[in-house]
Amino acid sequence: MVVPHFRAVVLSATIAALFAMKVVEVSAVDMSFAGIAYITEHHDAQRLAAKVMALRDRFRTAADQARLIPVPAAMGQVHDQYLDALALYETASAEMLKVAADGKVEHLIEAQTLSQRAAEDLLKVGDVLWPGEYKPN
Repeated sequence: MVVPHFRAVVLSATIAALFAMKVVEVSAVDMSFAGIAYITEHHDAQRLAAKVMALRDRFRTAADQARLIPVPAAMGQVHDQYLDALALYETASAEMLKVAADGKVEHLIEAQTLSQRAAEDLLKVGDVLWPGEYKPN
């Protein structure tokens, strides 16, 4: 029998994760589009940096909020995986910011590689939180 309090904690953590994942996923797409726009449209490194700094702050905020979610021990591993994905997104944004410093587009390629790994990790988190269901990404 599932204890009602435990069920409520799991449901609360899952709802919080769903909201946070949506914010992260939209930010990840925005980050990809910022890199694409830099290459195909404007070549303005400062404009890229401004956009990416705002996104980096969103990833940091999401990680800070995720650390505050009470997580049952049974969900600890998936919570850590989620935090690791956020760290990858933050690292990817830091990599993109290097373009403003040296103008080398190779940083965008590396950032995309990191973002892809983070997205794959988020899919795995979604598989645990919502097995057999539509994943919110």
